[in-house]
Amino acid sequence: MILFGRKRIDASLSFLLLFAVPTISVVVPVIQGKLPARIPGLVMEAPWQEALSPDASNSGGVNETTLSYFPSLALLGQSTRNMEFPLWNPYEALGVPLLGAWKSRALAPFSIPFYVIGPRKALAVSIFLKLLLAGICAWWVARRFGFRPPIAFMAGALYQVCAPVFAYRLDPVSDGFVWFPLLAWNANQLLTAHPRSWRATALTFTLIGLGGSPELLVASLICFSAMLVAYRLRVRGLDHFTTASAGFLLAVVFAGGMLAVQVLPYIEYLRESVYTPATLTDWSPGRLAILLFPVFNRGQDQGMAPAFAHIGIPAGVLCCLWIALHKFANRQRRRRMDAFGGVTLLFYLIAAGYSAMPVNTQGFPLPSAQHWLLPLPLWLVFMAATVCEEWLELDAGTSRLALKRFLLILAVFLLLVVSTGVYVSVVCGESRSPLWWAGVIAGGTAMAALILLTLVWPRPRLIGYGTALIGFLWSAWTFQPFTQSTPLSEVFPETLFTRATREAGGRVAGTENLNRWPLSVHGIAQVYNPGGVTLKRYAVFKERLRQYPLLAR
Repeated sequence: MILFGRKRIDASLSFLLLFAVPTISVVVPVIQGKLPARIPGLVMEAPWQEALSPDASNSGGVNETTLSYFPSLALLGQSTRNMEFPLWNPYEALGVPLLGAWKSRALAPFSIPFYVIGPRKALAVSIFLKLLLAGICAWWVARRFGFRPPIAFMAGALYQVCAPVFAYRLDPVSDGFVWFPLLAWNANQLLTAHPRSWRATALTFTLIGLGGSPELLVASLICFSAMLVAYRLRVRGLDHFTTASAGFLLAVVFAGGMLAVQVLPYIEYLRESVYTPATLTDWSPGRLAILLFPVFNRGQDQGMAPAFAHIGIPAGVLCCLWIALHKFANRQRRRRMDAFGGVTLLFYLIAAGYSAMPVNTQGFPLPSAQHWLLPLPLWLVFMAATVCEEWLELDAGTSRLALKRFLLILAVFLLLVVSTGVYVSVVCGESRSPLWWAGVIAGGTAMAALILLTLVWPRPRLIGYGTALIGFLWSAWTFQPFTQSTPLSEVFPETLFTRATREAGGRVAGTENLNRWPLSVHGIAQVYNPGGVTLKRYAVFKERLRQYPLLAR
């Protein structure tokens, strides 16, 4: 009974601790009078300069979050107050199909708070729920795969602080990425003679699709089918592959039916819109500095792919331990990780190809480099959980052999890190402060010391909670340029200009600089469209406007 009670306590504690990361990331900034998201550059623009204070943060120019994501979410609350269904944005251009623009997330689960409360409060609630549910999904899947509660908590906490969820918390990619761990469990269930799991698979695809990123949905479908093939070849043989494939196809059909309310308006929008070239990334897949070091800054718009590909020094140390433990690991876990690792490597190579030779998708929702990196964060999470679980189960003889292999591989990894650091400093000329280098060294040293300490004192809580803490601190430091909070006074403040313009009515017109003025949050109509949605009739109007500027008066 005492042992059973301890297991219950461990399981409950591992779940409750998942609230820690959302609380630190969301509640603490809210108490400080800030929003837990980076919405930069607004008070530097003319309509809001009245709210500019001497101590205003220099957060760079406006980005897609400022121009599109926050304004489109704020419109959802306006539709509720007007007792209307969120079909149309009447404020930008000649009207924008809100439901047709998939990235507006009109039907996303994490957009529900925007229908109920004000946009600023809803933003904090939405991010809190997003981080919490991301951790719960990874924790639940880890528990289903048989990991101990502290190790399952570690998996959940590490998934909460991965780049797609933690760094890009306002991007549509994060809304869909929350549910991705469930696909790993769904694939396992379909391949282990649980054909009814197609229903859970269909629901997972629906949740990912409603997240607002059609590219991520396409990448998820391809990734799931690749997991089935990889598991067939490495884990389960040929027994249930046909049944699993049929379940996958059935899930796709039903998910498509449930997503029809979003897909059909989007298809109509594609027919009536002008193709806008996708933004390119300067991510170089072979640049080890991006993979290992926290080299991101808000002054450079590198796209999402570099952050998605970041592994970090602590995770690199765990990868060294996984290589050392591979031959000694549990057969089922090893094969499962090999299968998922093969899919991850394949997708990484595809992402590298997209980065080297960008593909012109002609406006269709085909995945780009960051979407092909979809499996990497989850593989790192479950690799870390598998390593910790196997490290705790080694006997004395095997642990000595594994330790020798680990120290040898760690020495090679250390040489790689030092070489990369020298190259960055000497060849590239990127100077870093001694404190920065101390942080890099501390991250790797702490992870290696924790592994060695666990060998002497093998406790699941020690390695589980310790790894989670190291991972959180590393991610908080690495992604700080993306997660910097924004003072409430700088988030679409009400000024004399916005009040007077709204009361005057009509539609604001002028030069194309108005594309940097997302006035729809204040209920102000304007000729240009900061959200970037361009319908064909609007493109014709803009061409006429260039020929006859007096039309804007």
